[in-house]
Amino acid sequence: MLPRPALPAALLLAFSALALVFAGPAVREAHAGTYVVYSCQDPNGNLASTSSWSFRFSAPTVDTHDDTCPRGGVHVRLTPGMTHPADAEARMYFWAPDNTVITKYTLWRSARVAAGTAYFFSAMEKFGTTGDDYRWAGTGCKGTTNNCSGVGDPATPLSDANKFSRTPPVPVNGVALYVSCGEPNSGTTACPSTSGVAAETWLHRADITLADDIKPSFSTAPAGGLVDATAPVSGISTVSVLATDKGGGVAQAMVEVDGKVVATQAFGGANCTQPYAYRVPCPLTASGTLSLDTATLADGAHKVRVLIQDAGGNTTAWGPVSLTTHNAPPDESCNPEPALDLTTAGMSMKPGLLRPGKASKGVGTAAITIHYATKAKAKARGLLRAADGTPLGGQPVCLVWRPAGTTGPLEVLRRVTTKADGRFSIMIPRGSSREIYAIHRTPAGAVVGRTVLRVIPKVTIAASRRSLRNGQLLTLRGRLSGGPIPSRGVLVRAEAWRGTHWQPFRDTRAKGSKGSFRVRYRFVGTTGSQRYTLRFHVVAQAAYPYVGGVSKRIHVRVRG
Repeated sequence: MLPRPALPAALLLAFSALALVFAGPAVREAHAGTYVVYSCQDPNGNLASTSSWSFRFSAPTVDTHDDTCPRGGVHVRLTPGMTHPADAEARMYFWAPDNTVITKYTLWRSARVAAGTAYFFSAMEKFGTTGDDYRWAGTGCKGTTNNCSGVGDPATPLSDANKFSRTPPVPVNGVALYVSCGEPNSGTTACPSTSGVAAETWLHRADITLADDIKPSFSTAPAGGLVDATAPVSGISTVSVLATDKGGGVAQAMVEVDGKVVATQAFGGANCTQPYAYRVPCPLTASGTLSLDTATLADGAHKVRVLIQDAGGNTTAWGPVSLTTHNAPPDESCNPEPALDLTTAGMSMKPGLLRPGKASKGVGTAAITIHYATKAKAKARGLLRAADGTPLGGQPVCLVWRPAGTTGPLEVLRRVTTKADGRFSIMIPRGSSREIYAIHRTPAGAVVGRTVLRVIPKVTIAASRRSLRNGQLLTLRGRLSGGPIPSRGVLVRAEAWRGTHWQPFRDTRAKGSKGSFRVRYRFVGTTGSQRYTLRFHVVAQAAYPYVGGVSKRIHVRVRG
């Protein structure tokens, strides 16, 4: 014989008292996610599976169930026309799957019991995942109580008269609809044979909210070109995912790029599509490969995350990792290779200085030298012409540069269009020595003109004193203007004029963003009174893209 719910004696009171708050398990923490399982009918009016409900009978050979959802409902009964022993019962029940609990439910139910008899009906709630800890929920109906003949109306399945909504004080592990001969522990010996009805109940629809507190997890790290490429990617790229969940199952995987979901894969087919009709609607283990056309992303650097989400909306993220995309055809307009000879077309460039209040003046056909601190500005002028000398107007020209004397990559300075006479000009921003190229692309290659801007850095000098005695220390301080200054610094030499040449006497390095430096020198061999002429000399060096430069001269008198 199946066990009956164990009830304290206090529950033998009238059924109105059964709705009082009772003790239960400790309150759980706030739920991270929830999902709703619908039975018989979903919110859209569509037929929903009742397979999440199970049945239990004390005498299964004579007590039966049937399913006529949504017209009638899931139905269990104690068969009329026979005497039922005191332990006769039938119930339909919904158990929360592992790692979930029921926080709310709405049942459209009805019941019939033989009036004036001990036949009994009630809704029940289950606590715990083992044992038979059921407790009554809501108002029941017993035939000997006020000649009760049932609750609700099975002829109007989804009417408000049949609707029973409840949010348990603490989450529960199951709900059930229950009929029996006699309320448990009531001392009933048997229930008489009746005609028409003994005890029966219908479930016309159920909406059960399950709390799922556990996030899904990645079984292995996602893999594929979207997440582990070391070079720029183009076209279709993929990522493979293997995930598990405890609760409602893995619903979907997503790819997120720069904070926006760009690809999604659902798991579990129709069962895993809301509104859900199954206790565990989605697979507990899921795998798949997501594809993304990287051409839908802007070319360049991106941040990628892979997300997995379970039926309750709990989401777990992996990443971010870096991804670089490159789908646009390369821009060749500034590529100087292959350079064409001048039989195809010609490009000439002429540098010049634009001084305040004066016209631009050319000083050569290939190069110009300018002081870093001058008020004059450098200007490059050019002429594009066909092989026969005809000027080419309205043509694109790309001007690029790189530090003079280096073979590094070219940086775009400006793009211009030639005037009707084939001419163009640009102002050259202040900076280091540079090689400047003007490039006009043709189907066969590049027509290239070249000029060089040589820049002399500004060097200052100051002495701690201008008059001193033999044996005293002189400190010379200076500053180098013109960057960038390499991390090792820039070699600077302190020099003295020897009548016919400059002789170095100390080396130092200008360092830091301000380019500061200093030299200390103690005069020890001076006799009489001597006048020394001193300067700083910045030596031309590969790590510093400027030509050599010197400071002004200063004079120091030393008495022996």
